[in-house]
Amino acid sequence: MAVAHRVTTKDRIIETAIGLFNSCGTTKVTTNHIAEAMGISPGNLYYHYRNKEEIIRRIWEKMTAEIKVPYEYTDLAPDKEGLATFLFQFFRVKYDYRFFWLEMAVLIEKDPVLKERYLARTRTLLDVYKTAVDYWAEKGFLRHSMSDEERGALVENTWFISQFWAMHCLIHDGDVTPLNMKKGAQRILSLLDSALEK
Repeated sequence: MAVAHRVTTKDRIIETAIGLFNSCGTTKVTTNHIAEAMGISPGNLYYHYRNKEEIIRRIWEKMTAEIKVPYEYTDLAPDKEGLATFLFQFFRVKYDYRFFWLEMAVLIEKDPVLKERYLARTRTLLDVYKTAVDYWAEKGFLRHSMSDEERGALVENTWFISQFWAMHCLIHDGDVTPLNMKKGAQRILSLLDSALEK
């Protein structure tokens, strides 16, 4: 029989913060607001997290742990079904933590520790992605007519969509919803599909 996971105060702080940040934005939410929403004292919150930056870092760790990146430890051959599964899951996670993707530039500039973690992860994931795309070209999975320059543009364009789609939705649609986030995954799949050899 499975043992139920015990939800700790530390866990509750994170879940409450995510909800408030998604609803109101990080600038309008203080640690006092989080404590009040939980019905605990600010001192109790500070026992677990020293400040809001520390809470946001923990949220970042939780979010990235939920994103299962393909090609990092598995076969590099493109798998359309696997790519689609990953992308729709990835954009669902992005929606769950949409505040981060809407405020990313401000958050990482404000916190050098978070910036270092974000940049390190970005470099790692881009390397994994570029390696996969280069492998696809080498093995003939990509269109034979695709030049090195076009391949580089494919990597950049799909990467930009993955990072900034939430902001695009907010600006052009006025809101970030599960439906318009799903369109981000579909946009990337369309670009990748047009590059793969039929």
